[in-house]
Amino acid sequence: MASLLLEQQERLRQVVDECLVRSNALLADLCGDPFDSASSLPAASGSDPVRLHVEPVEHSHLSLLLQSDNVAVSKFVMVLSYDCIEISNLSNLASRNLYRQLHLFGHRSSPQEVLLEGEPQKAFGESLSLFMQLRETTIRMRDVLGNLLQQLNSVYSLRDKNVRPLNSIKNLKLRTAFEALGEGLAVFLILDEIIKQNAHIKSYLSLFSRMLNKVKLELDTFDINVEDLDLIDQVVRDIEKLLEVSFFQWLLHKESSWQATMEQVKDNKRFIDGCFSCIHEGLLEVLPRLGTWKELPLDRWKIMQHMALFIFSTYASALTPEKKIGKVLSDMLLLVPLIYVGGGKRIILIDVLKDQCPSSISTWPFMREAIRDRNVLISNYLKRISEAHSRDWQAIKDALSSWIASFHSTVHPSAEMLSEGWLRLHLQKTLQGIVLANRLQLLILSIVDLHALLEVPIKREKLKSLCHMIVSLKVLGQTFQSRGPDMIRSLPHIINIIQVDIEQLISPSKYKLQAEVDKGGQMSKLGFLNSLARGSKETDTKLIDSLSLVSMSLQMLQGGGSRQRHLILLNTLNVLQSIGSLDLDLLRVGKLTLKLGTVANFHNIIADVMDCSFLYWRREMMGNLFSMVYMDVKRFPWIQYLVDAFSDGLRLLKLGHVGKLTLEAYEKQIEYGVKNEIVGPLCRDIETDLRLHVHSTYLKGSVVVNPTKTGVRNLSWYLQIKPLLLPSKLIDISSLVGSYLSSAFYNHSTMSTYDRKVFVENVPKGQNKKNLRLIGVEDIARSIAIHSLSRICKASDSVSQLLKQMFTILSQLLQDKFWTGSSKDHIFLKNDKELANEYPFWQQAEPRFAFGKFALGDIGVSFLEQLQFIMRKIGNALGLMRILQTGSSRHCCNISRFTIDMSFAESYLKLGFDGEILTAGRMVDKAIVENYEPDARIKSFSSFITTFIEEHEFSKDHNMKDLFQMFPSVIINLVNSRVRHKDKLLVKEHDSGSTLYMHDSFLMGIAFSLKVLGQERSFDELDWFASTRKSLEDRISSLEGSSKVEENGKVGSLARLNLWKQSSSIPIEIQKDLDECKRYQKEIEFVEHVLNISRTLMS
Repeated sequence: MASLLLEQQERLRQVVDECLVRSNALLADLCGDPFDSASSLPAASGSDPVRLHVEPVEHSHLSLLLQSDNVAVSKFVMVLSYDCIEISNLSNLASRNLYRQLHLFGHRSSPQEVLLEGEPQKAFGESLSLFMQLRETTIRMRDVLGNLLQQLNSVYSLRDKNVRPLNSIKNLKLRTAFEALGEGLAVFLILDEIIKQNAHIKSYLSLFSRMLNKVKLELDTFDINVEDLDLIDQVVRDIEKLLEVSFFQWLLHKESSWQATMEQVKDNKRFIDGCFSCIHEGLLEVLPRLGTWKELPLDRWKIMQHMALFIFSTYASALTPEKKIGKVLSDMLLLVPLIYVGGGKRIILIDVLKDQCPSSISTWPFMREAIRDRNVLISNYLKRISEAHSRDWQAIKDALSSWIASFHSTVHPSAEMLSEGWLRLHLQKTLQGIVLANRLQLLILSIVDLHALLEVPIKREKLKSLCHMIVSLKVLGQTFQSRGPDMIRSLPHIINIIQVDIEQLISPSKYKLQAEVDKGGQMSKLGFLNSLARGSKETDTKLIDSLSLVSMSLQMLQGGGSRQRHLILLNTLNVLQSIGSLDLDLLRVGKLTLKLGTVANFHNIIADVMDCSFLYWRREMMGNLFSMVYMDVKRFPWIQYLVDAFSDGLRLLKLGHVGKLTLEAYEKQIEYGVKNEIVGPLCRDIETDLRLHVHSTYLKGSVVVNPTKTGVRNLSWYLQIKPLLLPSKLIDISSLVGSYLSSAFYNHSTMSTYDRKVFVENVPKGQNKKNLRLIGVEDIARSIAIHSLSRICKASDSVSQLLKQMFTILSQLLQDKFWTGSSKDHIFLKNDKELANEYPFWQQAEPRFAFGKFALGDIGVSFLEQLQFIMRKIGNALGLMRILQTGSSRHCCNISRFTIDMSFAESYLKLGFDGEILTAGRMVDKAIVENYEPDARIKSFSSFITTFIEEHEFSKDHNMKDLFQMFPSVIINLVNSRVRHKDKLLVKEHDSGSTLYMHDSFLMGIAFSLKVLGQERSFDELDWFASTRKSLEDRISSLEGSSKVEENGKVGSLARLNLWKQSSSIPIEIQKDLDECKRYQKEIEFVEHVLNISRTLMS
């Protein structure tokens, strides 16, 4: 046994090592630059992470497992075990391939989404294999359940004392077989509930059937084989027949194979008593554990099994169940009125009993009360869950922290891993973690679902603790995952320890039975005295059958702990208990077998209890949870766990085979939730913080901030978090914040743009204080030194392609004659006196510029925004080009500081070196040539512009021939927005989305456009800046003159004598207009200077 375990451990180690190699290969791309676009996981965007799943598998056939000299006992156990194993496999198959898929059939990202004609038929056709599997699974389950029912009915009704091993049985108790019967029946109940709640299934099936009928009538129109069409039609008709009534009712009343058996069962009182006994004992065992720290993940599933068995028993028996059954069922509904299956699917047990039980049962007192008080029971259940949450939450947190620390501490060096003490400790911690995770998941799911079901709002404090519980559950899952290889390596040894414990309880009985059998063999030699000393022959039969069953039990404990061996062991123990000739501690054995089943299936159990896919149905909570995490910097590291929890819904959708659009919509919802509730507020808070910091510095301490009273946070902590990992992309918070601040401080100014000293201080403050990453000339030079000029040349070509694309888009934008005509009619020309009078520069002390928001409305603004966006993008591309060229020049300066006048190889030859040293010198010379003398060269800025103009003759484009006439209108609106909104940047209600802002890149784009289109002279002939400057000077002179006249008209002769004693007072309205005009004058001068500088760079 020890050698076998060591061999299994070695195989597992090899598998783990291979998976680690694959994981490292898949994660190799993550080691690069997180800001690089290549870090978006292109290779693994459509696949789940590599995970190792280990489960004991039995390769031996059932007949080989149950080899025994006692053929009668072996055959009896084999028949029961085969049905139990087959039902368990079918139940797992339904849970894995049917429940979620049927529940999500026809699901869309939004209930209001309107389907196009033919989409329901297409959806059903794509899922036809799902419904074929549903039909095959239900038919197979029907046959296996029918066989098990016949076997149980035969066993409990047989009166022949000569049939072994029944002649040895004192009190027949086949609880495992009855539980398997309930497990199979529960599958039908769950399928009924899913189909009842998903109206898309029958609706889409009906539409698909009508479509087939239409196709059969028009075979010439559709290119389809008649045989294939008949086959599909037959399958659809079978599915329609299957879904006519509920699966449970179909099984009991529509299936002819069950009718005869059900008639026989009704007359079998021992069988009915066996059903009710299993229900009563099973519920009494499970109910005390519910809602406590002893509850196991499968306990609530067992409730569904016992309820399915109860409903079947009510049909099989015409008698009213005993009061003790009603009492335990009433306690069950009071304690657990609903359960959850398949990704948070809610099943209300009272509704199931009401819909599936015979009408006569509804008159039963406990049923009448349960149906009447349905909503009260659910409300009381929510109250108990809330009380349990308030009572146990602190204990859960303490247990969680203690468990994580102790679980990590159980990892010892490999020399100590095989010690029994470590293995038992590891087993204990594993079971504690499973119970703790199950408790957490149940609380989260119940609180979230019941508040939505009863429409009870969740209070903020409870929502905080709910968020904490979700994070704790994902931390538990990550802890299990991080220690997965250690758990896998120890799994065979832990299973062996549990098996040894069970053997120690059973082995004494074997020795005792063997002694009794040997003693009976010796007495049989005495002939006549044998009947006097040993009693009847039945006693010998019981001893032999019991010994055979004990031997089978011990034989089942010699394998790897597979599900097949586990069920056979349970059946043999049931038969042993029925014989009743052993003094065996069955309670202790039952607990150990339950622990054995949990450990052997721990991978599936952990995956289930750590799953948060049920949050998909309550995804409206996403924004509140993200916002709550952001408001507390201590909780901000939780964000990745929250993202992981909501991302579990994507795996649920993939299992349900929903459409690609639904998957993308939900992933975008998670991404937008992070950006809107975390990145957006963080960007605004950092921007405000930087502005306040700059203003407080600029005003020399006039703004005093007390961090202890104003609640100032260290926002740099938010930027230190690692990029958030979504299933198919990364969300780099630091990069997004950097991009926003770069745009914000370029769009808005906290100071005058001509105050360059304060403006330049923003860059190092943002870089040092907020850990923002900037790309500069030195970065380009270092990149060239490492990767050569080839990448810079590729970037230069990309800039050229982008500029070409922008001019093409600009041509398409200007193709609309409305815009070109409007621009000509409303342009502010120098010599057009009539147009100047029609659209004066100022009217009633309010500037109203031509061809802007005040002239054409919001549609005009939309056009100006598009034009400004194109010009700004052109300018940004040119700025990037200048950075690349400057970085290239800096690199040339760096490498020109020293000159190698002789190669290393020549130097070594002169020094007399040869051999390996000479070879190394040649290798160094080759590397220098490749890195410092590249073939690729980057053009100068003027050469780049000249080449671009020669290659792309945009000057001949008819749509852009009058583009120079539109630039004044855009500049006027930008200056107006700058002056009007400059003082409102820090106001909370300021709407930056409705405002156009000035950019240096915009003016660079205008200069480049004039150069490329050959319109520089035409723009100069407009003489727009001079005319605007003259209009502003005239307006300022007019306002100053009117203020003097008004002042002279108000004062008397006596007051004029004292004018020299006081300063002149100008009315507030006139002073306001005067200040505004001067601000316009400065902004226009600034635009003119920047545009002239940009045009100089183009020359």
